[in-house]
Amino acid sequence: MFKLIAILLMLLDHVAWIFADVWGQEIYYIARSIGRLSFPLFCYALARGYNRTSNFLNYFLRITIMAIGTQVVFETAFYIFDFPQYRFYNVLITFSLSLVVLAGMDLIENSSLDMMINLRPLSSEGEVTKHFSPGGIRIPRWSGQVLGMIFILLALFLTRFIQPDYNFYGIATIVLFQRIDQNEIQYEKTLRKDLKKRRWTKYFLAFLLLNVLNVLPAYKDLNHYGTWIQMWSVLAVFLFPLYEKEAKPSQAKRIFFYLFYPVHFVLLLWIKYILKI
Repeated sequence: MFKLIAILLMLLDHVAWIFADVWGQEIYYIARSIGRLSFPLFCYALARGYNRTSNFLNYFLRITIMAIGTQVVFETAFYIFDFPQYRFYNVLITFSLSLVVLAGMDLIENSSLDMMINLRPLSSEGEVTKHFSPGGIRIPRWSGQVLGMIFILLALFLTRFIQPDYNFYGIATIVLFQRIDQNEIQYEKTLRKDLKKRRWTKYFLAFLLLNVLNVLPAYKDLNHYGTWIQMWSVLAVFLFPLYEKEAKPSQAKRIFFYLFYPVHFVLLLWIKYILKI
């Protein structure tokens, strides 16, 4: 249900954007305001996935390959349908770069642990942490911090250079969610309502602050609705608990969720092209 809601909100957002000329400004802004809730949901799912994957490399490659493939499909569609005004670098690129930042942060924080510097799977209380390199690669302890800094700086440089969808704001959102998820006790195991309340309150307040900081640079243009429309995305936090009830998707569902992003966007462009709207 969680991911289904996320893709439906994304669909609404893209329909409103691509067919903006079909309806008035009021309907356009209402639809896009609701659609703003989709991005935080995907970010939350990615952050939770990063914290729970036992093989970071496979997780990273899966997202990166999809990002590259999606961009190739998008560029082809923009060229064939002659819609340069919709050209952008897809959000999966932002997700991929965010994973690099998270991996860099983990390397810096855990570089004092021998097993982490060996880059081997690490067991703790029956749980398996990141597996950064198949087979394990032994490197000097100090180089873990250097490698982590290189990862982060490289990801930030590529973000600045490529300018993918949601840009630095997107990376900051994913890092924020991952840090909170990692540091907060999983209340499901304790059944403590105070931990549950604290967890979701922290998500809401931290994400609200991030959105305020994101809007502040454009304070001179706050009278324009488009400047602060992203603030509506804070409401997505109230949908986060649905993720806890999400069953592990089957292989077919996983493929569907991955393909929905490029397929639905190209179909919308094709419909606009056919109808000449």
